Amino acid sequence: MGDQAIVPMRTYILMSKFRFVYMLLRRPDGTLDRRTDEYLDKKEPANATPRRGVATTDVCIEKASGLWARVFWPTEIYHEDDYLEAGAEEVEVDDDGAREAGGARGEEEQESEVEEEEEGGENGEKEEEKEKEEQEQEVEVEKEELEESAESKEQKAASGSGSGSTEVEDKEQRDKTPVVDALTKEKVEDEQYNELEEEGLRPLVVYFHGGSFVHSCANSRIYDTLCRNMARMCGVVILSLNFHRAPEYKCPVPYEDGLTCLRWINSRAGKLCLYPFQCRTKKVFLAGDTGGANIAHHVAAKAPLEGISLSGMVLIMPMFGGEQRTTHERRLDGKYFVSIQDRDWYWRAFLPEGANRDDPACNPLSQQAPSMSELDLPPSLVVVGGFDLLRDWQLRYISALERAGKDVELLYLEKVTMGFFLMPNSPFFFAFIAKVREFLKKSF
Repeated sequence: MGDQAIVPMRTYILMSKFRFVYMLLRRPDGTLDRRTDEYLDKKEPANATPRRGVATTDVCIEKASGLWARVFWPTEIYHEDDYLEAGAEEVEVDDDGAREAGGARGEEEQESEVEEEEEGGENGEKEEEKEKEEQEQEVEVEKEELEESAESKEQKAASGSGSGSTEVEDKEQRDKTPVVDALTKEKVEDEQYNELEEEGLRPLVVYFHGGSFVHSCANSRIYDTLCRNMARMCGVVILSLNFHRAPEYKCPVPYEDGLTCLRWINSRAGKLCLYPFQCRTKKVFLAGDTGGANIAHHVAAKAPLEGISLSGMVLIMPMFGGEQRTTHERRLDGKYFVSIQDRDWYWRAFLPEGANRDDPACNPLSQQAPSMSELDLPPSLVVVGGFDLLRDWQLRYISALERAGKDVELLYLEKVTMGFFLMPNSPFFFAFIAKVREFLKKSF
């Protein structure tokens, strides 16, 4: 009853589907059924014809490694009042309360809030019982279809009809969409590009998709929708990077992909490629959710060492952790779509062989990690959800940034769970977009 009493039905259905599918794909030995993962991940082709005010195309970052990204650029002006009136003001944000708790809310207060939410859900249960039963039946049907699809795919693979590497499959998918290669545009647009003409252009946001380092792609439908909405509603150009994923590519490969992308943006070829999209390559932000937010932090920490300057970063429910189990890891274990066991599997899939969860890649506050005061990090906005298993680690991260004198802002949404940002019609989404837009405008 816990999940359904607090979580909106649409979010409950979406996240339940993801959890079920991911459980099917993960293997006890730390490997993943990648072929079925790709088969079940709904893709969205790039389209230079604007849809909902945003056009998209795929660009080649590094041919040798197959690294590519999707560009989202808005083709119309989106007025701020259009979405602020839609519900952003309906959400209570308790940033100060979260900070005063020193990285976590008090146990008694949190228990009281959960009990109140559960009581409210029970009081309204009779009115919504019929709808929930229908939705649960829909989830069961979806599960059966997914199981049948997975079995069918495995049979094809066993018979040899599904042979071929994942890289080949990715290439076939990219071949279906327009791909812009920077090298092919250099001669045509060399005379057009002038760094002095960057005034008035939109900021560029490099986005690292979520999926716990393992799932989803830059062309996954859920992230195509998210980046499309962010580009339009925040008035920015988004470059969503299709980094190499674990467990096939462990840490630090995704971090290196992020740095490769930043080098490309700062190169002549990258500037020529991005110029038609009317974005400023000198005003670059990093953003990401869950595992992608972890990547954004580590790329931001390494970028200054190569002379690359960033304007800011937006970390949405970043995936950090450690060997120690926090209060809310124990309390929220398995309650809102994520369990400690799930998270541990993803850390084993991502971290280098022999590393534990106090490795700096997982725990940026461990003794093995450099001090926050030693890092030249850009201004940051960190989004934390009250029902996220990793909320304590995220709030500790923010506290460490503040103690080090870094410029950091917190958006604390008490009543949200993992994946709320994937549901574009909720009041929480509009509050999230309003804060991101404000942060980007101020930093830009």
